Amino acid sequence: MSRPRRCRTRGEWLFWPDPHLAQAGNQHCLHSHRWNEIKDIADRITIYRNGERVGTYAATELSETDAVEYMTGRKLHMLYPS
Repeated sequence: MSRPRRCRTRGEWLFWPDPHLAQAGNQHCLHSHRWNEIKDIADRITIYRNGERVGTYAATELSETDAVEYMTGRKLHMLYPS
């Protein structure tokens, strides 16, 4: 008899990794504004601005600052001057 486990939260079910799907060549589309969730889950990140694709980047090589700059089309110091 297996021991009872706690229930997964809605977020855990939503982001539950399934390596079998990835190995079969399937892809998932995730839309989120939470950078940590994206970095934990994604292999690649595609960024869109005004409905057009800016580019696709390896998740390990894309910083949050670069992603914001690609999404807005502006450098962060222009968005938030010091």
